[in-house]
Amino acid sequence: MPVTLIAVLLLARTTVGFQQLTISDGARSALTVGIWYPSAAPVTRQPIGPFQQDVAASGALVGDALPLILISHGTGGSLASHFDTALALARAGFVVAAVTHTGDNYEDQTYAGNVIELVDRPRQVIRVIDFMLTEWSEASKTRWRRSATTSVRDRTSSVNTPGGRGIHRAAVSVARLS
Repeated sequence: MPVTLIAVLLLARTTVGFQQLTISDGARSALTVGIWYPSAAPVTRQPIGPFQQDVAASGALVGDALPLILISHGTGGSLASHFDTALALARAGFVVAAVTHTGDNYEDQTYAGNVIELVDRPRQVIRVIDFMLTEWSEASKTRWRRSATTSVRDRTSSVNTPGGRGIHRAAVSVARLS
């Protein structure tokens, strides 16, 4: 049997674990995060926003040294916006985290189009990466680590607003996963 066919058959049998968590974000509003990952636990149909997905709710993580992907939805979206992509990636052996951005989601658009969004979205992404690397219940079963510790303040870029005022926004630090 060709290797490609074996891989396809194995992926077809891989179930996906799913957790939806609320994580602290300091003095700001908590963040809601969806996490999809390979699992061997039995699946059931679970709601995710207006959709349904077949996942192992809080099923155990299967695999070692799996890569991490973080999905950030577009304006007015949520962690469910790309659930189909997250499912496919988890079946292929990735851990996928998706955040519902505070102030720019389908329920709350108070940040949309405002300067705070330029600062808060990257900061929220960094918070989710930090959570996945250090606080997630399955993190100890992975080999994830940061390659370097860099202050967010040390990694900023200037952005000019239509009014001509310069502002700064945090650049997203990238975690090296091994």
